[in-house]
Amino acid sequence: MTSAATAIDHNCRPGDLPLPPRRLQRRPGRGCGPLAESWLLRLFILPHTIIGIGAIAAALFSVFVWLFGADVPGRITKLDITPGKKGDYYYVHYAYTVDGIEYANTTTVSSDIYGSLRVGQAYDARVFRPVPTWMPLPRGPGSSASTLLGLLFFALFWNGLLSIGLWMAWVAPWRPWLLLRHGLATAGAVLGKEVRRGNKGATSHVVRYGYAATVAEEGSLAGRRETFEREMNITPEDYVSVTVGQPVTVIYRARKPKRSLIYEFADYEAVDSCASC
Repeated sequence: MTSAATAIDHNCRPGDLPLPPRRLQRRPGRGCGPLAESWLLRLFILPHTIIGIGAIAAALFSVFVWLFGADVPGRITKLDITPGKKGDYYYVHYAYTVDGIEYANTTTVSSDIYGSLRVGQAYDARVFRPVPTWMPLPRGPGSSASTLLGLLFFALFWNGLLSIGLWMAWVAPWRPWLLLRHGLATAGAVLGKEVRRGNKGATSHVVRYGYAATVAEEGSLAGRRETFEREMNITPEDYVSVTVGQPVTVIYRARKPKRSLIYEFADYEAVDSCASC
C-alpha cells in the first residue's frame, strides 16, 4: 500500500465531519502553551488598551472644544525650562478664569516663542464652560493648535501600535476556531513541505496543500469549482509524519475559499467526528 493510500486510512474524510456549526475541543497533545501565551498577552495589553481608549476620548473631546468651546481670559503665572535627552523643554504655566473661578494649566512652546514671553502676560484659553478643566486648549502665542495636534497624533500612533497587539491577542487565536466551527469541508492533498529559517534562529514548519472549493457566484445557486493552493504552519511533530501527496481534509470559508486550514493539523477537533481522527 502506498504512503498516500495509507494516509487515507488515518485521516478524516470530509463526509465524516459533523456539519457546521461544529462542537470543538482542543486536540489531545496540543498542550495549553498557546492559550497561556494568548492570555498573558491579553493581560499585558489591558492597561495599554485603557490608555488607548482614553487617548481617543481626549482627542475627540479636544476637537469638540476647538469647534464649540469658548475663549476665556488667562495670564502666564510661571515660565520654566526643563532639560531633556533631546534638548530643553520650554514650559508655560498659565491660569485662566471661567465664571470668576481661576484654573491652572501648563503647555509647551518653542524656544523662540519662549524668549518673547513674560510672567503676567495675557495667555487666553479655549474651554468647554460646563467642564472648564476638561482638555483646555491654550490660545496664547505658540500654542494655537499644538496641543490639539499633539493629542491627535498621540491617539493615532498609540492605537495604531495597540491594534497589532489586539489582533495577535484576540483576533488571530479566534480565526482558526471560527473557521473550524463554521467552515465547509473538502478533500485536499499535501503538495510540499519546508522548514523555514527566521530571524534570531527561529524556524517554522510549513506545508503547502491544494484543494478544490465551490466559489459562490452572484445570481447563481450552483457556483463554480476552483482549485487553490495555500500554506499552513504546523507543529514539528506533525511535520515529521506528513508526506507529500498525503490526502487531508481542508476546512475553508464559504464566502472566501482562500481562507482555509488542514483539519488534521489544527489545534482543535470536532466532537463526534470520525473515530479515526
